[in-house]
Amino acid sequence: MATWKFQNVYKDRVMLGLLGGGSAVLCTLFPMEFETFRWDLRSIPLFVSILYGGFLSGSIASVMILAARLLQGAEPLLVCFILTTHVMYCIPAFMVLRRYVSMSKRRKMAAASGISLFAFVTILLNFYMYLHLKGVAFPWNQYSVSMLAFTAVIMVSGMMLSILLLESLRDYIKLRERMERSEKVSIIGDLAASVAHEIRNPLTAAGGFMQLAKQTSIAYGRKVDEHRESAGGNTFSRDEELTPVMKIGNYLDTALVELKRAEEIICEYLEFAKPNLKNLEGIHLAATLSEAAREAAEYALAKEIRVTCSVDEQLWIWGDDQRLRQAVLNIAKNGIESMEGDGVLAIRASQLQAHAVITVSDTGHGMDGETIRRLGTPFYTMKEKGTGLGLMVSLKLIQAMNGEASFESRPGKGTTVTIRFPIWEEGRGYRPAAEIK
Repeated sequence: MATWKFQNVYKDRVMLGLLGGGSAVLCTLFPMEFETFRWDLRSIPLFVSILYGGFLSGSIASVMILAARLLQGAEPLLVCFILTTHVMYCIPAFMVLRRYVSMSKRRKMAAASGISLFAFVTILLNFYMYLHLKGVAFPWNQYSVSMLAFTAVIMVSGMMLSILLLESLRDYIKLRERMERSEKVSIIGDLAASVAHEIRNPLTAAGGFMQLAKQTSIAYGRKVDEHRESAGGNTFSRDEELTPVMKIGNYLDTALVELKRAEEIICEYLEFAKPNLKNLEGIHLAATLSEAAREAAEYALAKEIRVTCSVDEQLWIWGDDQRLRQAVLNIAKNGIESMEGDGVLAIRASQLQAHAVITVSDTGHGMDGETIRRLGTPFYTMKEKGTGLGLMVSLKLIQAMNGEASFESRPGKGTTVTIRFPIWEEGRGYRPAAEIK
C-alpha cells in the first residue's frame, strides 16, 4: 500500500506553516511570566511545522513568529538576541528533517524531545547572556530554578504529546485508507474470481475440443495421402486435396492461441483475487533483484533504456522468491514504459534499521498527486491496453510478504517506488511472513 502523503504538497505545506505559525503567535501573546522574564511554548508548533512540513512550512511559521514578536516592541539588542536564538534552536530540527520521515514512532518522539530540550537550553543561555550585557543579574533562586525546571518539563512533554497525537492521527488515516481500499479490492476480487472461474471452464472445454479437431484434421490428411497411394493417383493435386484441411488446421491454431491468451487474462484475475505464495523461504535479495534487473534490461532493449542494479549482498528477507521477482519486474516494466529514449531505470536495495529497502527509480514523465493517490486501485491504468491489475497484484504480493510500498513522483521528474520488507535473520528464528496462508 502507498504510505500517507500530502495530496497537494505545496498547498498543504503552506497551510501547515500558517497553522503552526498562528499557534506560535498565540503562544507569544499569552506567555508564562515569572520574576524578570517571560516564557512561552512557541517552539512546539514551530518544530511540528518543520518536522512535518519541511523547510517551506518551517520558514512560514518562523516569519510569523518573528513578525509577531517584533511587533510587540523591543530594543535593538533584544531584537538581535531574538533573531539569533530563533536561528540557533531551529538548526537541529532542520538537520534531522531528511531522516525524520523514515524514523519509527519511538525515535521520532526521542528526536523531538532532544530538539525541544536543546531549544530550552539555547533560549536560557541567550537570555542569560542578554541580561549579562544589560548589567542585570540573573535571579538564581529556588523559585526561578523550580519554574525553569517546570518549563523545561512542559516543553519536552508537550512536544512528545504533540508528536504522539500527530503520529496516531497519521496511523488512523493510513488504517482508514487501507480499510477502504481493502473493502473495494475484496468486493471486486470476489466478483473477478467468480466471473473468471465461470468463464475459465467453458474456455477449457472449447480448447480441448479444438485440440481434438486439430488432431482429427491431421488424421484426415494422412488418410488422404494413403488413399492417393492406394488409388494410384487421381485428378487432384495433393495441395488441392489438403487445402480445406490445412485451412481448418490454421484456423484452429489461431483459435488456440487466442484461447491461451484469454486464459492468461483469466489467470491474472484469479491472481488478483487471491495472490498465492507457494514457496516461502529466505530470499537473497542480491540474486533475486539481479535476475529481475536482467529481465527488465531485456525488456528495455527495444526502447534503448539503460537498467542499473545495486544491491547490498547481505540482505535477506522471508517470502516467495518467484513472486517477489514478479512484483519487482512488473514495477520495473511500468517504469520502462513511462520513459522514452536515453532513460535510466535504477534498482537498488539497502538496509535501513531493521528493514530491507528496495527502490525502483525511473526518469520518466512522472505523475501528479492525484495519479499517485489512485495507483493500485483496481482497473485504474495509464496504459492504452492495460487492465490495471498488474500493479494491483504486485502490491498485494508485497503486502502478503509483510512489505509495504510507497510512491514518490513529480511531473517531468520521474518516479521512485520504495518497497520495505522486514529483514530475515537466519539463525534467530525471525520469519515475519511465516503465518501467511
